[in-house]
Amino acid sequence: MSDAFDTFWQAYPRRISKGTARTAFVKAIRKTTLAAMLAAIEDYKRFKPERIDFKHPATWLNGECWSDEWESVPQETGRRRSFTDVAKDRLNATASIPRTDPATGYFSTNQREPGSDNERLRIGGGWPVTSSHH
Repeated sequence: MSDAFDTFWQAYPRRISKGTARTAFVKAIRKTTLAAMLAAIEDYKRFKPERIDFKHPATWLNGECWSDEWESVPQETGRRRSFTDVAKDRLNATASIPRTDPATGYFSTNQREPGSDNERLRIGGGWPVTSSHH
């Protein structure tokens, strides 16, 4: 069992809380095989969005994440991503932040910041998200 865990540990991309991971591994290996775990780890490394950190190994094992299904990685556009592109991705991926109103380009909030500066990315509520001019 120790050799199997060591193989898992070396393959997993985030090595933290080894004792907790070992305990979770003992339970998980009863539900699947080491080969299935290793294949799933490779998929996890390949398809996990960059903006999300790798789970702790015990969390991954306890969640039976070896059975997760991944969407394919988006094709590269050939252009360099701007700060605005990354900011939009991060904001749109966060469920607790309201989505942008297509009519105004502003986030749907009850408050807007005063002023008419629609070209800058502002920190705070009611601010525009515009394309980069770089």
